[in-house]
Amino acid sequence: MSPSTKSAAKRALDRFGNDPKLVMQMLRDVQLSEHWISPDAIEVLSEALDLTRAQLTALTDFYSFLHEKPRGDYVLYLSDSITDRMLGSNRTAAVLREALQLSPEGESADGLVSLAMTSCTGLCELGPALIANGHAIQRVDEARAREIAGLIASRVPVADWPAEWKTIDDTLERKGPLLGAALTPGAAIERAMRIGPHLAIAELEVSGLRGCGGAGFPVHRKWELCGSIDTDQRYVVCNADEGEPGTSRTAPCSTATPRTCSKAWRPAP
Repeated sequence: MSPSTKSAAKRALDRFGNDPKLVMQMLRDVQLSEHWISPDAIEVLSEALDLTRAQLTALTDFYSFLHEKPRGDYVLYLSDSITDRMLGSNRTAAVLREALQLSPEGESADGLVSLAMTSCTGLCELGPALIANGHAIQRVDEARAREIAGLIASRVPVADWPAEWKTIDDTLERKGPLLGAALTPGAAIERAMRIGPHLAIAELEVSGLRGCGGAGFPVHRKWELCGSIDTDQRYVVCNADEGEPGTSRTAPCSTATPRTCSKAWRPAP
């Protein structure tokens, strides 16, 4: 076992207190450090967390952004959704492969770069979209692809790439009541706190409000489940994933009206 791998796994375990419920964060930390999750890292985590190797590899198998083989220092994911293809992602991929001298598998001979296609990056309206070492890059046309290749050749960290590439533009033309209405700041949360959780949940049920994911899960049921747990500690997790091809809802809400989003979390039971 290499000292680097063992050290990366130990740091992840220490950071998250050897809590098996946080194993995903540990796997991500190991990968950020080592650029992949090796069998040795799996072994260290397995012994420390009392989880089987099968349980850990089930996670690395399922999540496409977790790697079981060594990857380059620059890991690029180019979106391959239908909207990205319409905007020229195939030409972008060809430019990157040629400029970075990548193999058919998307690897550079010196191990510096790994390029892979992914189903969607959640930036369908800003395509061709790219994820570079965890940073979302919008509008990667052929010219920008050549610029990216030049930065990689010069070993410029992704964090130091032009900030405007990583700025997610608001492209909504018809915003509707959620983003377009002139709501009084704080009015909704003040009323929710005034009437209490039971009436607030009842009104959510009457409203028919549902989650925007594929399941359309009723919001009042989510709040009921959270409030029914007998505990002194509760956590509110905002899932800002934009994983369905062709969708654009979470990014505009969280970037255009971040205060509205944060206020929506506060009255959660």
